[in-house]
Amino acid sequence: MLALRDAGRPLPGRVVAFSPWLDMENTGSTLSANAATDALVTVPLLEGMIAGVLGRAGSTRGPRWRTRCTPTSPGSRRST
Repeated sequence: MLALRDAGRPLPGRVVAFSPWLDMENTGSTLSANAATDALVTVPLLEGMIAGVLGRAGSTRGPRWRTRCTPTSPGSRRST
């Protein structure tokens, strides 16, 4: 959206924004901590979604493992 705006291009009438899914290993502690009260996000549901996204041969290591960035100074990052 910002790139379109900055380029002076027409903007869409509506946008649906999705949060990136970074933990495809299901290692977040909130999965078990919220299991009794979260009716929407469950481990079996996530496992099914992961299988649909990655297929049989896919690695569960999400994008956060592909490139690690370490801050070098405020406002800058360098890949390690």
